[in-house]
Amino acid sequence: MRRIFAMVTSLLLVLSLAGPAGAGDGGPQISNVTIASATVDRSGTVHIQGTLWCSQPMDVQIQWGQVEQVVGRTTTIRGGFGGWYSCNGMTPWETSAGAENGKFTSGWAMIRVKFEGAFWCDDNGCYPQAGGGTDRYLKIVRAR
Repeated sequence: MRRIFAMVTSLLLVLSLAGPAGAGDGGPQISNVTIASATVDRSGTVHIQGTLWCSQPMDVQIQWGQVEQVVGRTTTIRGGFGGWYSCNGMTPWETSAGAENGKFTSGWAMIRVKFEGAFWCDDNGCYPQAGGGTDRYLKIVRAR
């Protein structure tokens, strides 16, 4: 009986030191960021679609997004992108990127995105952002 009491007491102590759920991890989470597809239109603009998951409702922004496509042997076409989204659970996102130094075309490209959650508040105050992102090398296809 003492052994069981000691184990239960130890478990309760560990749980109390860990704090409430979410306290140790800084609050809300952004995860499962995907880049599902990318198309390019006649003007050379890339349209990117994906999803992200938020542990609770919050506004998120693309803190940093970039498309890089190697054309020929020595040229890399680059373009940045951004956007704001209301995220709640699994949430679709889409954005567009124009090239800074030429035109995107159909073919392989590296796409990188990093999301950042806006400040969120509850009854106890406001808390800093969550973050998450991904990189994907995928084939950009011509839009129909």
